[in-house]
Amino acid sequence: MTRTVTAVMVPIATVFPLAVARLRRRAAAP
Repeated sequence: MTRTVTAVMVPIATVFPLAVARLRRRAAAP
């Protein structure tokens, strides 16, 4: 993996789980 790929993937990998958790909370809320 090149530095550019890691530089893009790392932030996405850290933010994606947070976004999924928020979506699940919204979906679970009535």
